[in-house]
Amino acid sequence: MTVHDEVDGAVLRLTLDNGKHNLLTGDMYRQLCELLTRFMNDDALKVAILAGTPGNSFCGGDDLRVRPRPAVMTPHWPTVLWAMPRNKPLIAAIDGWCLGGGFAVLLNATDMRVATPEAKFGFPEIRYGMGGLGGATRLATHLPRTVAMEMLLTGDYMTAAEAKRYDLVNRVVPADDLMSAADDLAARVARHPTLAIRTEMEAFMRSGDLSQADAVAMTKTLARYQMKLHEIDNAYDDIKIERPEPLDLP
Repeated sequence: MTVHDEVDGAVLRLTLDNGKHNLLTGDMYRQLCELLTRFMNDDALKVAILAGTPGNSFCGGDDLRVRPRPAVMTPHWPTVLWAMPRNKPLIAAIDGWCLGGGFAVLLNATDMRVATPEAKFGFPEIRYGMGGLGGATRLATHLPRTVAMEMLLTGDYMTAAEAKRYDLVNRVVPADDLMSAADDLAARVARHPTLAIRTEMEAFMRSGDLSQADAVAMTKTLARYQMKLHEIDNAYDDIKIERPEPLDLP
């Protein structure tokens, strides 16, 4: 396994473990898809944390030395990961390089981010004549257009301080505090009911492409469903079930 998973109460920890730069292989994309699918379907889990192995980079991108390369594999697991419906949050803990495919994972599959001062972000593919491999599709939803275009067309890297300035990450903390900061953020989410977390995520994720009127209507509907489910759940708590006496069979 090059993606390790560990459960701590209501928190799932996922760790990329593939050398100093944690380069992504097709098998690692598949593992991420499978682990996140299980996470979304497990009512006992409320929030997940994604990080690289301690002392190594978060992710330096796709591993181009292996075959098939992630960009041309079938099924195309990166696309499966980007398109995966998510109704629970994923927190990224970033140290060192976050480039290419790793940066795309950050943009497409994580919701909150903690980084060290040493973290660096970017899409260097254009330097190698490989422009348009996915980074451009989401970057402008996270950064101002001019900043996104500069990053994509120059292939230059963004520092952690710059990422914080543009709200690409929530906070920058010393390397020794990285995982404790991610754990603290996860705990602040996990203290809430699973249904409330799912509903909040659903409302946020779906409302972005709607008109204001449609977004308000959708959130009202989700709120009504949530309250109705609470009523049903509480009703079950009031039901008294008496066990029948065992039959005295001849």
